[in-house]
Amino acid sequence: MKRINKPNKKLVLFTNSYPYEKGEEFLEDEIDVLSTIFHDIIIVPANVDANKRSIPSNVGCYILKYPSSTKKIYILFANIFILFKLFAQEIKVIVSKQVKISKTYKIFLLLVNQFFRLYSLKPILKDNVDFVFYSYWTNDWATMLALANKKKWISGFVCRVHGYDLFEDRYSDNYIPFRKLQFSEANQIVSVSKKGMLYLKKNYPQFESKFKFSYLGTKHGNFKNTDFDDCFHIVSCSRIDSNKRVELIAEALTYCDLPICWTHIGTGEQLYLVEKFIKSMPSIIKVFLVGEIKKDEVIDFYESNSVHLFLNVSKSEGLPVSVMEAISYGIPVLATNVGGMDEIVNDDTGMLLSPDISPSKLSQSILQMKKMIDNEQFNRDIIKSYWEANFSAKTNFQLFYELYLK
Repeated sequence: MKRINKPNKKLVLFTNSYPYEKGEEFLEDEIDVLSTIFHDIIIVPANVDANKRSIPSNVGCYILKYPSSTKKIYILFANIFILFKLFAQEIKVIVSKQVKISKTYKIFLLLVNQFFRLYSLKPILKDNVDFVFYSYWTNDWATMLALANKKKWISGFVCRVHGYDLFEDRYSDNYIPFRKLQFSEANQIVSVSKKGMLYLKKNYPQFESKFKFSYLGTKHGNFKNTDFDDCFHIVSCSRIDSNKRVELIAEALTYCDLPICWTHIGTGEQLYLVEKFIKSMPSIIKVFLVGEIKKDEVIDFYESNSVHLFLNVSKSEGLPVSVMEAISYGIPVLATNVGGMDEIVNDDTGMLLSPDISPSKLSQSILQMKKMIDNEQFNRDIIKSYWEANFSAKTNFQLFYELYLK
């Protein structure tokens, strides 16, 4: 990809694990774009393993090394006043949220741990005026960067916010630690959906001017195989857990009495529930559990298989990249109306479902979508055009740089 700009500043990007381990695959497209803009990018992952994915040549990693026990004692004494001041402020939030008292000690330790992280990253934080600091999630990294900003080690930072790090009702006690600290110190909190931005403005009006939105994006799909067979092919792509509710799809298919091929990409701790319902499906339902595969393999799958319908039945979402990938191939979408889903699924691209839909109702909706697709009520070129206008990686990540990182 051609380098399109050459600012002097370096980008420091904080991630959960990327480019190590699995997950955060959607960051790969963003890195490809940002690496053509910045001369250098330093990625700081919270978790590291032996499996490192391929990254552009001007992108490196800074591996977090926690201080020794002696150094930790020094850090605590050097920051004793600010540590207890911040925790005292958080106690007010804890009380107002009626958080269980048993969690208070863990929240204190969480704050202490961010001070240890702070000093571990001192070489790339303190006085590096030519660095732009960007946390891919508004999580513990945001707390650590807030501390760095309070200590004047950095001059601001930007965070993205998605789904799990946004909606407080996904947490016990409806509480995300040190939220006000994160928001008060950040320059911008950028939601991946309009719905997320509005949620933040409603719940934290005192920081309204800092809340923005910027869509993620994917690379253009090149749909090669349009030779559909008689089997109605449904695809879903996600982890298999209590939020994604993949077992709901499996149970819904037990009610269907026509030839359906269902491919699920991904795995997780609730795979056993999906396998339980598969045993109850009619013999005309064929299921292919692909498991977790690399991003490139997902793209290869779409480019070599005919897909009639993409399905997502999550309880909560930000704005799923998996849906962006599907519509880039002109695939209609059936999805629960949660998070920012109504910003990508509309009359042209698919159909929305009630968040609390039952398995039997879901099966009826699947059959309804089949009739609509058979009757050519969805135009694949129009679906792809909607992707092009709203979710192109090259366009959106360049715009994100221009608005928030430049």
